[in-house]
Amino acid sequence: MPGKILAFCFPIISGLITGQPAQRPPRGVRTVCPLALVLSPTREISMQIHEEAKKVACQTGVRVVVAYGRAPVNQQVKI
Repeated sequence: MPGKILAFCFPIISGLITGQPAQRPPRGVRTVCPLALVLSPTREISMQIHEEAKKVACQTGVRVVVAYGRAPVNQQVKI
């Protein structure tokens, strides 16, 4: 499966790096704006995608996060 994951993660991350920079909110305002979203049918696949995407995004400045249902949000979000 990692080859298939790389096949769609690489163009997404590449596009984020080479595309228009996102406008920053005013100082002191903390806002979260996802620039790309990948949906998957199961938690296991979501976790696999997250691990592979982190490898591709390493040292690019792109932050890769995962969120899935039936788990406390505070355990998923680490800022």
